[in-house]
Amino acid sequence: MQQETTLFFSHRMLRQCALLTPMLALGLAASPVHSAPSDILSDPSTVPSRTARADTNATFDVTINGVRHVTDVAGAVALLGWQPGEPNVHYFVGTNAGGPDTTSMSFELSFMDTSKPIVDGIYFFDMHKKDMVLDYGERDGFGGWVMYSPTGGYLDLKFSADRTWVEGKFAFNASRSDGAKDIAVEGTFSMSNRDLGL
Repeated sequence: MQQETTLFFSHRMLRQCALLTPMLALGLAASPVHSAPSDILSDPSTVPSRTARADTNATFDVTINGVRHVTDVAGAVALLGWQPGEPNVHYFVGTNAGGPDTTSMSFELSFMDTSKPIVDGIYFFDMHKKDMVLDYGERDGFGGWVMYSPTGGYLDLKFSADRTWVEGKFAFNASRSDGAKDIAVEGTFSMSNRDLGL
């Protein structure tokens, strides 16, 4: 229940921030990420389901500008859009991935075709289509948040055969909306996956 509440809160905050935060897209070529998609992830057929895992704790391991943060509070869920005609959304969440002064870090992938849920593969930030969005920010000292916009990056996903578990790798560069700071981020995760309403 707490995990679902976090997911819904993140979704609402993401929508609000998308309206308030200017997109500072510089393109993939202008700001290459520090690592690239690789074959370090398991073959999808070998990713164990949640019921088959001896340890079902989630892990979200992320390095932000050289500082590593690890949390075991993470989950992924696919949801139908809130209004008719909206795309599916899929969240990958790590709570307080950057410490106490940051929001949780999550990725949102949007798909218009509700009959085809997200599948294994590499997804790139595309600021023109906006089909993958980063939800991450820092406290501004005045009770608000300063959000980050990715300038390039990817998310690499592998699902278990029954889709109850997902493993992944990600890397991206991002700029703070006030221009005060850029960050280089890379990490991995292993967490439960839920396809709700699909």
